[in-house]
Amino acid sequence: MPIVPAKCTCCGAVITVDDSKEALICESCNSAFIVKKAIELYEDGKITEEFETVDGVLKKYNGDAEDVTVPDGIKRIGGGAFLRNSSLKSVVLPKSVAEIGDYAFAYCENLSKVTYKDCPETDDCVSFSENLSYIGDHAFRCCYSLPPRMVFACKDRIYHDGDPVFRHCYEEAESVTIMQKGHNTPRLYSKLGSFDMELTPLSYHLFGRDFDVNKVKYLNGRDGKDKGKPTAEHESKEKAEPHRVHRSDLWKERGRCAHCGGEFNILKRCKSCGRKKDY
Repeated sequence: MPIVPAKCTCCGAVITVDDSKEALICESCNSAFIVKKAIELYEDGKITEEFETVDGVLKKYNGDAEDVTVPDGIKRIGGGAFLRNSSLKSVVLPKSVAEIGDYAFAYCENLSKVTYKDCPETDDCVSFSENLSYIGDHAFRCCYSLPPRMVFACKDRIYHDGDPVFRHCYEEAESVTIMQKGHNTPRLYSKLGSFDMELTPLSYHLFGRDFDVNKVKYLNGRDGKDKGKPTAEHESKEKAEPHRVHRSDLWKERGRCAHCGGEFNILKRCKSCGRKKDY
C-alpha cells in the first residue's frame, strides 16, 4: 500500500494517496477523483516547475539536480536556460533538440557530460545528435569540466553566426578532438551565407581566435572509423588554400571579410580568420 503524492483533479490541492486504489475522495474539497490521474497531474506539475517550457522551447531550468534529463519534445534550449548552474554535472538532451541558444550552458563549471538520448558514444565526450542545426554564442562558455573530445552526429549543416561556442573551456587541455560524422572535416556554417568552414576557421568559431589552433585534432567520421590524419586530397588543398571558403560579393558589399564573412578590427584584420582586408 504505497503512499505517494498527488494533486486533486477537482480543486488542485496537493494530497497523499494510496496508489493501489482506483478512486478516492479529496480531503480538501470532498470531491471524488481518479487516483491515477491525480498522480499524473502531480508529476506534470513537478515537470512544469522544474522545466519552464513554451511551445517546445526550454526557457529555464529551475532545479538543482546534478544529473538532468531534458524532457522529450523540446526543440530548443533557450538562451541562458542553465546559465551559472553550479550543481549541474551531466545533461541528457532529447534527439528533438535542434537549437542551443546563446549562453545556454555558460558558466556551468562542473558540467562534465553532454549527451543525447540513445547516444551510441561510450567514451567521455560532448555528443550532439543528428538533429542539431544551430549553436548560439557562448553556449558553453567557461564550462571548464567538459571532456576535450566532441562528436557531432549531424550530417548536415550546423549554423553559427556569432561569438565562440566553447570559449575558455579548453585552455588547459593538451589537445581537443573533434569529429563530425558524415564529413571528412567538421563543418560549421554562418547565417551570413552557406560556406564550408574548414580547419582553422572552424576552430575560431568554436574556441575563439586567441585559442591555440594547433591543439585541435580532426577525425574523419564519414565511414564511422576515426582517422587521425586528413586525406591526401585534403592535405593538398590545405597547403594551397589553408583558409579556403567560398567567396561572396555580398560580404564585400557589407564590408565583411571576403574569406569567411567575419568582421574587421581597427587594423583591418578579420576577427574570425585573422586575414587582412584584401579588397
